[in-house]
Amino acid sequence: MYQSLVLPSLDYCDVVWGNAANKYMCKLTRLQNRAGKTILKVNRRFPTKSMLECLGWKDLDTRRLLHLNTMVFKSITENVPRYLCNIFHKVSDNSPYQTRGSEHGNLVPPKIRISTGKRTFRYRGAISWNRLPVVCKNPLPPSTKNFKQVMKKM
Repeated sequence: MYQSLVLPSLDYCDVVWGNAANKYMCKLTRLQNRAGKTILKVNRRFPTKSMLECLGWKDLDTRRLLHLNTMVFKSITENVPRYLCNIFHKVSDNSPYQTRGSEHGNLVPPKIRISTGKRTFRYRGAISWNRLPVVCKNPLPPSTKNFKQVMKKM
């Protein structure tokens, strides 16, 4: 019941609202933890990490990060509408020189003048993508399915 009713609501558009205020993120995390402990029929003091392992769930922060990076991957491989494909630019596109950043498939984060700019999809996506290991950025063959499989192993 949780997998079909609650989890889709938590995952819906988390790429957009995943940068909301911390107090709202904590409320959603508590909801997930309560649901998991209710499913397992354990005391509310049962360790959350153990509960997640028993159920085979990822915590919401990890899920949000997976969804954000998946959306960036789709944007880079042009599996989304054109306006999203033009958001990200690779380091290799901006410089004729071979650098570590260009070899690893890094993205150029936009220049931000005010702190609210750090909450945009374009900025968060580029920063999150650049932090990924190289093996995640270049799944073989390059498909969304393979990218998700590599990410879930990390």
